[in-house]
Amino acid sequence: MTAETKLTPKRQAFVNAYATNGGNGAQAYRDAGYTVASLTVATTEAKRLLTNPDVCTAIQRREHRLQAVTEVTRLDVIAGLTTIAQSDEPASARVSAWGKIADILGLVTRKVDISDKRNPVRDQLAGMTLDGVLAILERMETELDALPSGDVIDGDVMESDVRG
Repeated sequence: MTAETKLTPKRQAFVNAYATNGGNGAQAYRDAGYTVASLTVATTEAKRLLTNPDVCTAIQRREHRLQAVTEVTRLDVIAGLTTIAQSDEPASARVSAWGKIADILGLVTRKVDISDKRNPVRDQLAGMTLDGVLAILERMETELDALPSGDVIDGDVMESDVRG
C-alpha cells in the first residue's frame, strides 16, 4: 500500500493543491475543500498536515511526477522569473515576476478573505499604501541579492547564481 492510498480524499486534494500552487500550505488547505474561519487557522492546519509522514511522502512523489512530466524544475522557473525581474521590462512585468518568485518561495499568501471582519490581515491591507508595497518588494529584492550562489532551496542546490 503506498502513502497515497492511505490518504483521505481531502488529504489527497491537499497534496495535489500543495504540489501545484508553489507550496502555499494555507491556500492548498482551502483549495482542498477544508472549511476554515481564518488564514491563521488554515496556516496552522496546513502545517499540521505537512508534519504527517504520509502527506509528506505523497507531496514529494507528486512534485517528482510533475517535474518529470514538465522537465522544468522550481529553480528553472525562479531563474527565468529573476531574469525578467531584473530586466529592462516595464515595471509591471518586473513587479509581477518578483511576486511570482515570492509565491514559489512561499513568502506570500495571495488570496485573503478581507470581507471577514475578524481577519487581522484586513486592517493591514486597508492601511497599506503603494509605497508600503514597494518597500516590501525592495526588501525582498535585497534579501534575494544577499543570497550567495549555490543556495539550497527546497532541497535543490542551485548550480548557478540565478540573479545574473
